[in-house]
Amino acid sequence: MALARGSQLETKLNSCEPLKSEMDFLRQASAAQRCFQRALDIEANHSLMWIEYGSFVYMVHSFCSRLLKQETDSLSLEMFEILENRKEKMLDTAEKCFTTASKIWYAAGEDCGIQDERWVKWQRRETTIQEFSLAILQRLANTFIRRRLVMPVG
Repeated sequence: MALARGSQLETKLNSCEPLKSEMDFLRQASAAQRCFQRALDIEANHSLMWIEYGSFVYMVHSFCSRLLKQETDSLSLEMFEILENRKEKMLDTAEKCFTTASKIWYAAGEDCGIQDERWVKWQRRETTIQEFSLAILQRLANTFIRRRLVMPVG
């Protein structure tokens, strides 16, 4: 169910047709996220499901980020805050998913034949640390901007 819902939402975003409602998309994404969480409650050591879940929430993060960058002028303050919060939560969840998948893969051993996820081997690269550092700096800057919008100085 989780994979089907995630795939439908990904197809909707990739269709290049405008969405009827961003909030409707976010509600559907929340339903898909609950499906992923339930699947992982049932089988917590399913590394491929962690990877799919991570990819899905990163897609939602990217959607929110794109809206915030392209539609900033037309967004209400409430919608801006919803998107900003959702974007941050999705990035945190994606990090957790990929880290968990990596731990499962390394715990099982690289040669165990469970999966062929070569990306996991590269997760600990120095550039990954730099990318996370950049993401943290961007989050701090966004938080500062959001606070300035809510509580103007001067």
